[in-house]
Amino acid sequence: MNRWLLSSIIILAFLVRIIGISSHPAGFTPDEASFGYDAYSILKTERDQWGNTLPMSFKSFGDYKLPVYTYLTIPSVAIFGLNEFATRLPNALIGTLAVLATYFLALNFTRNRLLALISAIMLAISPWHVALSRGAFEANLTTFFLTAGILFFLKAPKNEKLFSLSALFFGINLFTYHSARLLTPLIIFFLIYENFKSIKKLNFTKAISSIIFLVFFFAAFFNYTAGGGARISSSSIFSLSENVLTDRYKLTQTGMPIFLAKIFNNKITYISQIFVKNYLSYFSPQFLFTNGAGEGTYGMTPGVGILYLFEIIFLISFIFSKRLKELKLLIFWILVSPIPAALSLGPGYAANRSAFMMPAVQIMLATGALILFEKFKKHVNFKFLISLFVIFYSLSLINYLQIFWFNQPATQSKSMIFGPKQIMEIINNKSFDKIIMSKKISEPQIFVAFYQKLDPNIYQKFSQNWDFESKGFSWVDQIGEYNLQNFTFKNLDFNIDSKNKNSLLIGDPSDFPENLKPDFVINYPDNSIAYYLVKTQ
Repeated sequence: MNRWLLSSIIILAFLVRIIGISSHPAGFTPDEASFGYDAYSILKTERDQWGNTLPMSFKSFGDYKLPVYTYLTIPSVAIFGLNEFATRLPNALIGTLAVLATYFLALNFTRNRLLALISAIMLAISPWHVALSRGAFEANLTTFFLTAGILFFLKAPKNEKLFSLSALFFGINLFTYHSARLLTPLIIFFLIYENFKSIKKLNFTKAISSIIFLVFFFAAFFNYTAGGGARISSSSIFSLSENVLTDRYKLTQTGMPIFLAKIFNNKITYISQIFVKNYLSYFSPQFLFTNGAGEGTYGMTPGVGILYLFEIIFLISFIFSKRLKELKLLIFWILVSPIPAALSLGPGYAANRSAFMMPAVQIMLATGALILFEKFKKHVNFKFLISLFVIFYSLSLINYLQIFWFNQPATQSKSMIFGPKQIMEIINNKSFDKIIMSKKISEPQIFVAFYQKLDPNIYQKFSQNWDFESKGFSWVDQIGEYNLQNFTFKNLDFNIDSKNKNSLLIGDPSDFPENLKPDFVINYPDNSIAYYLVKTQ
């Protein structure tokens, strides 16, 4: 019976992650296109879009993406070709495996199969996890690799060989997403501290496992210092420390003595206040149950909680239970998870940056649910309680899916960069001497490469001329103007660019005169205007 239920949950998890994956979430971000094209480039040439051979950090647009998602995408692209489905498929599979790993981890924690099944079904239909599993969003990878690493570590005292497997999964997790580089070592240290007595005798196995993890760790550290470290630092709250002087000056202008202004307004107090505010926001009811993510990227829908509203009952049940001490690892896991997100700049409520804690949250909610079941089954038929549970989750899932399938395309397709595919479909059926694309289309060069399936050798040749970092820029499209074959990417100037003969100008409506009638119009799913395409004579 349990096997049948678990199999049904896994099938359901896979279906809600795979059906319509090419078009939902609506749009296709530059990051997704970059993952797909880098996988295609590695497949064809063993080099990324910048000509680097089998890199451990993908330069991409200047954000230095970690490598696991790209390498996982290579088999998918080899089988299905370079398209949205192939690029998003690995995450749907990993998301499904995360459900299975969560089941076994919950079972290992509690020895309760019902609780493990509840944990699995909660993650399988979680709005948070489903959304992050349906796009090429590398933040979701950690929900499987971290969970598997913890699971094998906890099982290892009874089977020493699993320590090496645990170290391997933890090591891979370091290369899934930037947040994992901080959080994975913290989880490992906590596991060792809590389980020291059971593992201290396993000297040989510990040595091998330590070597495996340290190889990954130092590779990750070198990768950080050699590539994306500066970029990550510039996007952290520590880069705001210059604001301290401005705020301090304002205080002195109101009459506060300088020495007091320095005490109450310095880098430590300033950064601490921002960090605490950001950190606590990830445990707020607004983020968890009502408003949800702060941005529409990553398939999320602002205004919709990342958890189902009625699950707040299970959360309260868990908090006021006596199970907190028994599940110390779970609590620690959840408490440390928002740290990277709290240290980062951005709109806040970043569902992707806090994805690390998803499996732990679902196990916690499942524990709270089971505690309630145990209390009420003395007064209410247990089958009735389970039926009520199934009905609530079924209705909630149906409601979420209708929001995701119909509301998300209408309200969030702009955030997901809808339109480049439709632009390229028009271009591929026409012939122009020159095509000028506005840089208001985020990273337009990657969409050209992706949708035209451009020979990576050609792309690599042109990308060598886009030396943005030596000019002090963080992103490729901060360069004034750059080219890819007959494509030019720049800030459109209609009066000048329209003088090019047999050319196509592509941009935001604001790039063109108000009374201009475009030759082609790309609309968002809600029928509002996304882009104009204008032919020149």
